[in-house]
Amino acid sequence: MIQLPVGYQFTYSFSSCCWISLLPTSQSSSWKLNVTINTNRRANGRFNNAPVSTMNPTVQLRVGQVHVIHIPMVDSDGDKVRCRWGYDEFEVGGIYSAKGDLRSNPCELTYNATMIGYEGVALVIEDFDTNDALLSSIPLQFLIQIIDAPIDNNESTVSPLLPPSCHIPPVYVGDWQRDACIGVNSNSTIDLRIVVEIPCQNTSTKIQDILTISPQGMTKSNITQDSMSSNTYIMYLQWQPRPDQYGIYQVCVTPADSEGQIGSQTCFNLQVDVKPPTFIRGSMIPTGIVAQNQNIWSISTDVDIVRPTHRNVYARFIRRDPFNSNRDTEIVRVNSANAHYDRRRITFYTDGTIWEKGQNYYINLDGGIAEINQTCGVQSAPVIDSNFWTFVTEITSTIEAAQIITSKSPIGTLSSIVESSSSEDFPSSTMEAISTEVIIPTSSIIAPDQFTLDSIATIRTTTTTSTTTITPTTTITTSATPNIICPRWLQFGLIINVTTNASHPEFTFCFHVNQSSSDVTVAANTWVPCANWKVSGAADPLMDLYVIGNNLKMLAQNDDGNSIPHLNCYASVLSYRLDHGNYRV
Repeated sequence: MIQLPVGYQFTYSFSSCCWISLLPTSQSSSWKLNVTINTNRRANGRFNNAPVSTMNPTVQLRVGQVHVIHIPMVDSDGDKVRCRWGYDEFEVGGIYSAKGDLRSNPCELTYNATMIGYEGVALVIEDFDTNDALLSSIPLQFLIQIIDAPIDNNESTVSPLLPPSCHIPPVYVGDWQRDACIGVNSNSTIDLRIVVEIPCQNTSTKIQDILTISPQGMTKSNITQDSMSSNTYIMYLQWQPRPDQYGIYQVCVTPADSEGQIGSQTCFNLQVDVKPPTFIRGSMIPTGIVAQNQNIWSISTDVDIVRPTHRNVYARFIRRDPFNSNRDTEIVRVNSANAHYDRRRITFYTDGTIWEKGQNYYINLDGGIAEINQTCGVQSAPVIDSNFWTFVTEITSTIEAAQIITSKSPIGTLSSIVESSSSEDFPSSTMEAISTEVIIPTSSIIAPDQFTLDSIATIRTTTTTSTTTITPTTTITTSATPNIICPRWLQFGLIINVTTNASHPEFTFCFHVNQSSSDVTVAANTWVPCANWKVSGAADPLMDLYVIGNNLKMLAQNDDGNSIPHLNCYASVLSYRLDHGNYRV
């Protein structure tokens, strides 16, 4: 063990001889590794963590083609990281010359394989502070093996009874994207499903092995053929990091097939003891029966999130085959770039999609569709459970139009309006106001997007319109399903007690402003004495205000405010002049 002084930046070197016989582009056979160490403390008082990169020692490429080699690199401090060619023989030894076009971030080498043999590649990976000053650097050196193209089985002596071999290297097609940042707790086990594929149909080529470079203690299962696809193979990696393994680790997988072909390396970053964002079961809106034109979908997370940095991350809407799950069909996918991200909620839009009547669907979420703004951007795990978020399209019915009469009278008690709901959800609230009385025949079927009753005799709601009578003569078609965007409509002047918890953290309601504009105040209080607030585990309420149009548009958010003295420690108040329309809180 070497003890290092604090407050310095210095370089360690290790050099020797010799490389194997390389192509003429290398200058000499000597090799050298330099690492730059920085023992200055960061602004947060911690020491800097150098970037990490994991590569197979040999990358196999075919001659006569231009290849792009992805070099994984990550920094657990979240610093800017770049790669570059070694400057000279003093820094990286005799293979310092550039071997192709190098992109610094993401680190990608474009290489033209013109000759069979071995090529030495010497790179330097560096991290920088916010002022672009160098913090530290690490060396990365590996070999490129250029091989001849394979012989076509159709032109060889292979029996014609065998399917042809596949001349395309195997590929990774798993649940996590390349360079994904995956959070794992120490002393907890993480299982990574690795899925690879032979990219040819009806072929004799098989997956021979999945090569791994992994942290200490990681184990891997046997490789099995997927029962749904003969070209797909699955392996599981399992790891339980120790408490002293805090930090960031990389695991890399490379598929190899029975033809001796090696696919591209795919790496993931494992961040120990940083909790990943998790989707809250039961927070999905909507579930159950939905309208055929339902186009707004949302789900909550247990921590604050940001939009993912990776591209091509999707929410996938899949129609369930009632007879064979192998025939489930992806109908539409929504890119995370087109979703709306709130602090702890993601909303997806499927505008223009008409769901097939009476069909069952489920929604899967790609790994990394939610990220936290820490370290390498720890990502949410993939959701591939076909029973996690499900819905079925509506069965419609026609009801007789209601007669709407406006008059000035007491509104009465709300508890008498929604008798089938509990008094806790809708306690009594009596007030004088101009009201709209909606009279509906008791034999009609009420659309439960307003109330979950089989029949209602009278509904009264607050309004300020002048006295008038409107008698529609047309019929109204409605769906026998809740309106998920507005699970409940509340009146002005109402006070209700709501209990939320970690499993069901939200209470959602809507209201209507039927004047050209109106001053509206909504308040939420945590009903806990100040002395007991911390020990009670009560949360600070947060309110979001949306206007309901073609899409939900956020107008305001508030989680601060003064509450009732000596009773409530925390409150949230929204007070705005709102235009005519529908609103959601």
